[in-house]
Amino acid sequence: MPERALQAKNLLSTTAQIARHRFGAASGEGPLVLASVGAFTVVSAITYLVATGTYMFWRRFVHPVSALADWTLGKSTAGFYFLLALLALALLIGPLTTLASSASLLGANAREHRMATLRLLGVSQWGIVKIAGLETMLQASIGTVCGFALCMLALPPLHKLSFQGSPLLWREMFLPPLGYLACALAIVLLSGEAATLGLRRVIISPQGVVRKSRSRKLRGGRALLFVASATAAIIIPSTFANNQMQANLLLVIMVLLVAGWTMVMAMPYLLRLVARAFAVSSNLVVSVSARRIMAAPRDTWRRVAGVAFLSVIAGAAATTPRFGMGVASHKDEQIVLTGLADVKVGAGLTVLFGFLLAAASTLLAGLSAEYEHACQTRALARMGAPDSFALKVSATEALAPVAGVCLIGYLIGVLNAFPMMLLALNNDELSRYDGLVAVLTGAVVVIGGIALVAFANAMTIPVHRKILAENTRKVD
Repeated sequence: MPERALQAKNLLSTTAQIARHRFGAASGEGPLVLASVGAFTVVSAITYLVATGTYMFWRRFVHPVSALADWTLGKSTAGFYFLLALLALALLIGPLTTLASSASLLGANAREHRMATLRLLGVSQWGIVKIAGLETMLQASIGTVCGFALCMLALPPLHKLSFQGSPLLWREMFLPPLGYLACALAIVLLSGEAATLGLRRVIISPQGVVRKSRSRKLRGGRALLFVASATAAIIIPSTFANNQMQANLLLVIMVLLVAGWTMVMAMPYLLRLVARAFAVSSNLVVSVSARRIMAAPRDTWRRVAGVAFLSVIAGAAATTPRFGMGVASHKDEQIVLTGLADVKVGAGLTVLFGFLLAAASTLLAGLSAEYEHACQTRALARMGAPDSFALKVSATEALAPVAGVCLIGYLIGVLNAFPMMLLALNNDELSRYDGLVAVLTGAVVVIGGIALVAFANAMTIPVHRKILAENTRKVD
């Protein structure tokens, strides 16, 4: 047998043995594996649903529904729906990558002693990375199967929705078999690649697993760029003309995308700046949490980036009024009204799916953080610190950035769409439009998302108790 084939066979055999051991009751890692598989299940189900919606809008673009076929704006509107669906599908790549990376780091931190033993036996770090990558791909494969079942269960409630003035048909709610296989294959391959990249951020040695320090300097100029783009997102909509509603809506989307891009670059610096201010607090819980955020601002931002963008979408969608202006005919005005209503429904689904992904990511990141800070947790317990102290620190470290970026993102979204809301309030035909109710409704949605993330973080408490109970190093 060729040497490469023998190495591949040994690699697969070792991965299978480790996976079976992790699932076994003796290892105590079954709940961690189930958490990873559950996260991939959620990602897979959402990916299938979004891909199905994209395929449906493509079919309606090629063969417009009767409600759009004879209207002047019908063809362009159908293409706009398809582009938005493609954008939603592309936005899933980020959460999937983060989840896979968190799953691999969770495995590395939870199996520190076993990985150190493998290194001591002569396995290279790259060999361990390949084993962990294959194990993550195995978990993702199981998740794609479970996610398909969850996707099928979600179809009956979604069947009640309608888009483009036409209800969803059952034949539109399914992908071709090759489409499901392509989605599953993409999830598995992306998870393996993300796991490999995630494990490159740690050093696996015979002494244990150590996270690499990040030497790249955070630049304050990016924060200024974010402030400038956020200001533009507020000022530009105020210059909209009353007779160009379609162009106004497209410009809102473009400005939000630019603001989101600059937010990605600037937020790690701003998080470190805010954490530095709270690090000198007299409250020990706040101080320790802030110092942890200061030590890894990029990791913190990676965990909360998704909810920040969701809050921007929620703010803009809640505040954007449903009315048509500057169109050629009454029929085209009706299609604009229908389109705006569909945008609100689509934004609501995006926010719902996004917060589910954020909760799954928070769960895995919280579990990984518990193992990463295990030594510190045990040291605090030996020093006499109450058990609630470490739990409060972990909760504050996880939830304070989430609440902060959600507030900032929601305000940016509301202020961006506020000029259009003023146009609606000044329009005689829409005098009953209640902007305050819309803003409060969006705020309730965002608060509900934060509560969902908080619930996911609370699910890490049993692992915290388990770590405290391990006073001695057990044979791995």
